Amino acid sequence: MRWLRASWPSETLFLPIFKMNFPEIVDIALPAEGVFHNLVFVSIRKTYPMQAYKIMHGLWGMGQMMFTN
Repeated sequence: MRWLRASWPSETLFLPIFKMNFPEIVDIALPAEGVFHNLVFVSIRKTYPMQAYKIMHGLWGMGQMMFTN
């Protein structure tokens, strides 16, 4: 029941934008505890070592995402 969460519109809006830059991203979650912009869970399709670092450093360089943990 993902659509019941208040962050669902933001996740639905930003996921295609993130996938354009990082095709290995599978899904994102913006939990209410992070007030929808301070905490992001990112699911990736990992294929090589240090890929998670590449994705996170890339996301931190995308506007407001630089404030996420």
